[in-house]
Amino acid sequence: MPTDKEIKKQFKEIASKNPDKYYATSVLKKEGFRLIALEATGKKEYFNQDLTGRVALIVGKEDETLDINLLNKVDITVKIPMIGKISSLNVSVATGIVLFERLRQMYGNIIR
Repeated sequence: MPTDKEIKKQFKEIASKNPDKYYATSVLKKEGFRLIALEATGKKEYFNQDLTGRVALIVGKEDETLDINLLNKVDITVKIPMIGKISSLNVSVATGIVLFERLRQMYGNIIR
């Protein structure tokens, strides 16, 4: 199994040679990654999903949803439930929330 460093190198090479913007999704799938899209329109809450193991988190722009063609390639689409008048979060904040949940699931009470 390739290391993360090797995978990053492969993706840089792929991106420079292949104009298909969805090609990376098939490579990630081939390498055994689950593709999880973080999307305001997601059907399932992020904290109720298994975020451990080989996961590729896909996030988009703050002002628009992810491309439907990309959403059709992911394994699951998750959301952060919002309360009140706020309908979404800054993409970096939302990503941090989900990544922290991933760490919590992976390492449990070690994180303080």
